[in-house]
Amino acid sequence: SPRFIQELIIACHTRLENVLLECLPYQECIKKYDKPDTFFYLDPPYFGCEEYYGNEWKREDFYILARLLKECKGKFLLSINDTPEVREIFKDFECIR
Repeated sequence: SPRFIQELIIACHTRLENVLLECLPYQECIKKYDKPDTFFYLDPPYFGCEEYYGNEWKREDFYILARLLKECKGKFLLSINDTPEVREIFKDFECIR
């Protein structure tokens, strides 16, 4: 119904009012916005599938990301495939299967 759509739009507007979406390389974004009250949602390519992304993501980016997250003041959720290599790279963090 039109009333439901209007309520949904208002609810979405309210929920997203203080959300910032930014299109930057992950290193720049983390460095620019990292504060104790920041939450990052990170969804890099699956490990082993880097070639699907051209030159935008390389194997060493997983290691760079892990180092950046180790120094991160804010919180984050990283969505990635569960492989022995990924568990080794991100071994300093809590992993939930």
